[in-house]
Amino acid sequence: MFPIHEANENEPDAAGHWFTVVLNLADKEFQVIDSLRTSGTQSLVLKAHMVRAKIITLWKKYTAKHNGCTVPNIFSYELRFISGYRQFGM
Repeated sequence: MFPIHEANENEPDAAGHWFTVVLNLADKEFQVIDSLRTSGTQSLVLKAHMVRAKIITLWKKYTAKHNGCTVPNIFSYELRFISGYRQFGM
């Protein structure tokens, strides 16, 4: 689970916003959870793809090369946007 913080560009002193990217090995996918935005939000899709790419880079560098271990091939895992609880009044 990777919590991602985004600064509020309109109000630099504001708290900003968080979303989460989960590497779900059982379902073989990257899951994106955001209580404000949906998969139709271009900024969320772009940032989720960037986070996915960074996770894969770190996986290749550290995990996939671990001798003696069989590790999943996450390179083909796609993004899935999870709909769930939503924030009200936003």
